[in-house]
Amino acid sequence: MIQVRRLCNPHSLCSKAIALASIVLLASLPLSAQGQQTSTSETSEYSNSSEKTFTVKLKPPEQKQYCKASTTTEYYQSDDMAEVNVKITNPDCAASTGSFVMRVRYRTEDSEVVNVEFDETWQREDDQDILFSRLYPIGENVDLVRVRAAKMRCVCAADDSEDENDNQE
Repeated sequence: MIQVRRLCNPHSLCSKAIALASIVLLASLPLSAQGQQTSTSETSEYSNSSEKTFTVKLKPPEQKQYCKASTTTEYYQSDDMAEVNVKITNPDCAASTGSFVMRVRYRTEDSEVVNVEFDETWQREDDQDILFSRLYPIGENVDLVRVRAAKMRCVCAADDSEDENDNQE
């Protein structure tokens, strides 16, 4: 008999991991442990069975607390560069990390509009706004049309007191 102690919702990813672990454990048992096997021959008959008990304890996946950070962007063209000043505000939590895409749009001499994306990340340890400046290359003989932040992702940092409670268990 295999005993599995459930620590998670039956429809969650954790539950699927437990089911998979149960299948792996059953597959690893010898054939005689999976059911009674009887063999007959002319001279002898034998029967064999065994039982193993396993307890599997799985932690549910860490729950991330997402937040809603916002950006304020100032930009201007300096020759072949776009100078960008960014302010990131996050009222949801103090310590947090995140990422976003800076989209730079400019127009060439031939009136062709070009969009360029730059991946950016950020992190803060307190509740203060983040301020930073970047220079993005746009090339010569172009006109800067627009710069904006998109695809903002924000995750609150794990609370240290929760980690201490987990370690005491």
